[in-house]
This record gives sequence, C-alpha cells and structure tokens, in this order.
Amino acid sequence: MYYSAVLKKGVFILIILVIFATPDLSGQRTISVDATATPDSICVGASSQLQAVVTGGISPFHYVWTPPTGLNNTAIPDPLASPVVPTWYHLTVTDAGYNTASDSILVSIKPTPPTPGTISGPVTVCHDSAAFYSISAVNGATSYSWMAPAGATILSGQNTTSIQVQWGNAGGSISVIAGNFCGNSNPSVLPVNVTTQPAAPATIFGPSAVCNAATVVFSVDSVPGATSYFWTVPPEAQILSGQNSDSISVQWGPNPGTISVISVNPCGQSTPKTRVIGIETLPGPAGMITGKDTVCSNNETYSYSVPLIAGATSYAWSVPAGTTITSGAGTSTIIISVGPSAISSDISVQGKNTCGGGTASVKPIIVKICAGVPDPDSKAAISIYPNPAESSLNIVLNQEEKQTEISLLNASGQIVFRQVYGNRMPGTIHTIDVSGVSRGLYFVKLVSEQRVYVERVILQ
Repeated sequence: MYYSAVLKKGVFILIILVIFATPDLSGQRTISVDATATPDSICVGASSQLQAVVTGGISPFHYVWTPPTGLNNTAIPDPLASPVVPTWYHLTVTDAGYNTASDSILVSIKPTPPTPGTISGPVTVCHDSAAFYSISAVNGATSYSWMAPAGATILSGQNTTSIQVQWGNAGGSISVIAGNFCGNSNPSVLPVNVTTQPAAPATIFGPSAVCNAATVVFSVDSVPGATSYFWTVPPEAQILSGQNSDSISVQWGPNPGTISVISVNPCGQSTPKTRVIGIETLPGPAGMITGKDTVCSNNETYSYSVPLIAGATSYAWSVPAGTTITSGAGTSTIIISVGPSAISSDISVQGKNTCGGGTASVKPIIVKICAGVPDPDSKAAISIYPNPAESSLNIVLNQEEKQTEISLLNASGQIVFRQVYGNRMPGTIHTIDVSGVSRGLYFVKLVSEQRVYVERVILQ
C-alpha cells in the first residue's frame, strides 16, 4: 500500500493508492525432470512402467512423451510402455511459467534365445548302447530342454548343454531348445541311426577246387550294415590282397582246406560263413588212341577217340598238317577231314583242366592219295604242265566234263586259287597265274561229277 498527498488550491487532498501484489508468471524459475523405466528391459508383450519426477518449476505441469508407439498415454507422468523393439522414449515437461525440462529413457527388448548350434555326437550308434550329445552354450539362454525318441532314455544332463542317452533298438532324432524368461528357441535336431551287428555273408563265391600254388579269387555279396570283412584261409594258403574287403585274392597251397569270412561293424561281428575247397591235380595220362592209321587225302573223314582221362575237364587234340577237326574238339572223340595237302604225321591228345595238361597219347598217321571215285583213267583224262612251274600252270581236260572245280592249295591246306567251271569239251585248257604266289609245294585239285584228282606241283 502506498500513500501520496497533493496540495491544490488550498485543498489538501490525500490520495490513498492501494496496490495488491500479484504473481509474476513470466519470470524464470529452475525446473528439471528425471525419466525412469521399471524395468528398463522387457520381453516382447510385456510392459515397462515409465515415471517422470519433476524438480522445481511452477505447477501445474504439462507432460509430452514421444514417440507414442507402445505407450498407453503420452500426456501423463507415468504411462505404461509396451514396445516390440528397443525404443528411446523422450519426455518434455512444461510448467505454468512455460519453463521446460527434458529427459530420455531407453526401454530395451530382451529376445528369446537363438536356435542352438549343431548337436555334436555320434549319428550311428549300436543298439542298447549309451552315447553323449552336446551343444555350445547359447547366448541369453537360462535353460535347455532335450528330447530323445521313443525307446531312448536321457540318463543325465537335462537342462544343461550336454546329455547322455541310452539307446534301445530303434533310431530317431535328438533335439534341444534353449529358453529364458522371454520364451524358447527353435529346436536344433540331429537324426541318429541305431545299428546291430551285421548278418553273416550268404555265400562265398569262387572255385570249389583249386590247383597247388594257383592264385584264385573268393568273394561275397555286400552285407547291409557291414563296414569290413575278415577272411581266414588254411595255413598253407596266403591272402595276397583284399583282407577287410568283400573280395580276396588267395595263393593256394598243396592241400584242400576251409575258407571262412565274417562281416564286421562297430557293433560287433557276424557268425562265420565257411566253404570247403578241394585240391585239383593234373589230369591222368591219356590212353591209346583208336582210329585208322592210314588215311586218304581226298577230303574223306575219319573218327578218332581216346578213353576218358581221369581228372580231365577237356581234351586237347593235335592233328597232322592239312587235316581239320570237323567235330568233337575238346571231347574224347573227334572227326577229322583229310585234305589233299595233308602230310603223314602224328595225331595226339592230352587231358586238360585248370591245373594244366596231362601226359599225351600219340598215334602215327600215314596219308595217301586216293581217288574220290575209282577212275584208273584220271591221269589220262587230265594233264598239268609245266611242273615245276614259274609263272603259270596249265590244266588240260582231255575228256568232256559237265562241271569242274579246280583249286590250288598250299602245303597247309589253304586255298590259294579256286574256280568252278561249267560244261567243258575235251582239250579245254585252264591257265592259273601263279606269278604272285609264294614258291614251294602246292596241290592242284580237280573235282567233277566223274572224278576227284589231286597232283603235287612245285612253284620255283
């Protein structure tokens, strides 16, 4: 309250002014704010209590929280925040004097644990056996939950990074998830196969009898689940290669014996599969060869045979040059054809088997030139000149021939020249060019309806 006096024209006037004090709303006042979050780290779906504590300033206060995402109210001092990602919340407070203060608070998001890494442990185990499985520690995990398939039991380690599993007769998958108070991860999975000891091989393949010192191969079909094979042979025999595989090479000894094999895997071994192997010897000596000892060289056929030879699986025949085995090769009886170039020599035979050949039997054979059809006048009917010859041979037909085959054969019976002619009158001359033929002994052979004629010629 203020007092004032004024003198005017003799009048003393007292003016009393009463001034009431009012607040100064535009004045500067100190103001601060502290923003908090309880808790400041949450799981997705949970809430954090935000709180604003103002110091100083002139009430009432005006609150603005930003961003609005996840807040239940942006204009109160204590909203609930439910963000799904880490979020900084900024607060601005304005008092009645328009003084402001700001603060910020981070609300973090706690994630669920990531999927555990690869499970370490055996992927193939034996039935009724125990095995260990483990993972590396998972960041942020507070627990671990393991699962085993039906028939298997977790013996120890549940809720840790390592377990022991007792397996039964069936396989399946081992799995593990990591957890914390925010939730669980996706599972890490490891398929596991349970095996048993393998079955025995079904059959040993190979010869039933072998020769002394022979190298032979024995084998088996692959056995499911087997990882190797163990072979046993008689003491006199030696495994040259293939031990632990399904096929071996063996050098046999002088005696018969038994070969065996077992299939193996980490779970054990099968019962053995065995096979008795006999010993094979050379065939016995061949007996006497039966058959003619004198033959004609006009393509006639002759049969020769030998008694069965002990131990022989085949028969090896040798016949004179110019003769041919037409049937029975490899057996105890053969038929030979004696050609015009055949020479007197031996016929022989020996028994054969896988061990070799036995002692041969030999029979001398005399080859003669015989007329195919008796014809005492053949030489008079045919003439051959010159003999010896150098560049050509002339064959003269002195009688009429309806059809004639003329051949020139070497000493081995191979045909060097052959020609068939139709009806030929007496005096017809056939000339054979031999200038390009190797020098030596040859045979001219003429075959017609009336005669078979063979004559030796020399090319020089």
